[in-house]
Amino acid sequence: ALGILAAAVFGIWLAWAVWFHSNDPVTAGIESFDVVDEHTATAVVQVRLAEDAEATCKLRATAEDKTTVGEHTFEPVDGRNEVTVRTERLATTVDLVSCTAN
Repeated sequence: ALGILAAAVFGIWLAWAVWFHSNDPVTAGIESFDVVDEHTATAVVQVRLAEDAEATCKLRATAEDKTTVGEHTFEPVDGRNEVTVRTERLATTVDLVSCTAN
């Protein structure tokens, strides 16, 4: 009986965990990026927000030697977001670090 109870509790917890993690209020990804010049990079970030959700996203620009040369935190709108990242020197890539609900 104790084993059946433990299995039931585990099953309920597992169902809750799957449901909770599949219903994120915000999903985001980089559509494209462009290194404009030595001190500027731009990125297009696609964001999907649940109804009435607010979020904060963070971009990081990285140089060829893998050091961080710029970061930018912004509050996205639902859909396409064009974002500019100021850099201290030439970047080679822009990555989406995080996009979390507030």
